Amino acid sequence: MSTQDSHNTHNTRPNILIVDDKSENIRVLQQVLAKHYQLSCADSGLQALEIAADQCPDLILLDLMMPGLDGHAVCIRLKANPATRDIPVIFFTDSGDFRDEELGFQLGAVDYISRPVIPPIVLARIANHLSLHKSRRQLDIALQQTLMGSIHMLTDILALIHPQVFARSQRLKKKMADMTALLGIHNSWHYEAAAGLSQCGCIHLPAPLLDKLHHQQPLTVAERAQYRAHPRLAAEMLASMPHLAPCARMIGELQLLTDLPELPEMAMPEELLLQFLVSYDELRCRGYSPGDALQQLRVLYPQTLLDALEEVETVTRQTTRRVAISDLNTGMLLAKDVTTDARHNHQVLIPRKTRLSPILIRRLQHEWYSFTGGTLEIIDSPDSLFEQAEQQH
Repeated sequence: MSTQDSHNTHNTRPNILIVDDKSENIRVLQQVLAKHYQLSCADSGLQALEIAADQCPDLILLDLMMPGLDGHAVCIRLKANPATRDIPVIFFTDSGDFRDEELGFQLGAVDYISRPVIPPIVLARIANHLSLHKSRRQLDIALQQTLMGSIHMLTDILALIHPQVFARSQRLKKKMADMTALLGIHNSWHYEAAAGLSQCGCIHLPAPLLDKLHHQQPLTVAERAQYRAHPRLAAEMLASMPHLAPCARMIGELQLLTDLPELPEMAMPEELLLQFLVSYDELRCRGYSPGDALQQLRVLYPQTLLDALEEVETVTRQTTRRVAISDLNTGMLLAKDVTTDARHNHQVLIPRKTRLSPILIRRLQHEWYSFTGGTLEIIDSPDSLFEQAEQQH
């Protein structure tokens, strides 16, 4: 058995996923919860993982004892997936073994409820955990907004002192946003903030030195030493700001391309990402073409980063335009991912560079419309231009 209640995109009630291999247990919870919540149901661990990734429910009620993937195994996979790791999980069980309860909390569950179900207690616990989860999300959003305010203040100062350095910081930030999206990096705002702030140490450098850099004029030994210090100065400035320590660490490790040692072979791509983009931008400022700059970096950086940046640059050079959802045609090529909103953790619904099919267009015009803002950015590739011309004739 597998059931899923009809989904109304305008329904503001929280969505709860019930997972249990016994239909009777599901029916009991449906009777208790149906008046208060939007419900989805799964009768196996694998189905639960699929629905959780697709719908990103607000809370999961998870049976502990199931054939195949049991509740503990499902919880482990939920917490390992960036798209589902923050969803609160409440275990339901007939077991009275405290060791099961202890393990459940260690795996990330927020509560444990024993059967038989007592409706007032179940409703109270679910309401409490949904309220806590909502408060945490609001706190995260407020924190990010506060930090972004501080970041904008620093970059505004940089724009006043030296517009060319500010322009570089904005290039790096845009490239970082594109790269983290393409690489699927979770919590990417830290990386974007680090990229946008990576040049703020230049606030301490004299204007003549920055002018020399902008016009690609040679620096004296003393000037070069000053310029080498700007990442350290930025890191020291940011280290005192709450919650920007990860950004400060990334920036403090930056080096000029000519000073780079061999990078550690076992380093994860995201650990090298900011240095990679700074090195690439340095070469582009020297007059290298995108292809030649990437070729120069092949001996230093993993192929994953090189391929991702090559794709980002290819898309950047393509002409794009915004098209109303009502005007979408089969075969159009998406320039950006179509994602859910912050409430659903920005889950990707349609990846960028996907050609639109009639089914995808129908979903965009109906159940996914609220996520689009009414328009999408479309790549004007030769194929899509040809298709438009055919349709006009």
